[in-house]
Amino acid sequence: VAAAASATASALAAAASDMVSDCAPSGLYAEPGEGGGRETACWICFEGPRDAVMLECGHGGICMGCAKRLLKKKGRGKGCPMCRQPISQVVQVQVDGGAPPAERSGIVHVMQAELPEEWRDS
Repeated sequence: VAAAASATASALAAAASDMVSDCAPSGLYAEPGEGGGRETACWICFEGPRDAVMLECGHGGICMGCAKRLLKKKGRGKGCPMCRQPISQVVQVQVDGGAPPAERSGIVHVMQAELPEEWRDS
């Protein structure tokens, strides 16, 4: 049983590593503090802003570039990287267009990104 659990854990780690390599533009992990603030950077590539929300599950924390790359993947790893639910739509969210925190009104702008037909499940 322990050997099977270890093999499953290794397979999951390899799949996660493949997904990150496919999504990160450089193919490498960025160190915290590189490419902007860690608090606002995509948790996959550490470069883009956290401006994408996946539907139907509602998970976010990634940039639109990584969201689009996830949607283009076929087969293994396709779906939300947090819960694995199929992604039917991606919504891009912007808060006050990057205004300094003291000047933000709290208004959130939401733009729905329609998936191209070839990205949708049949």
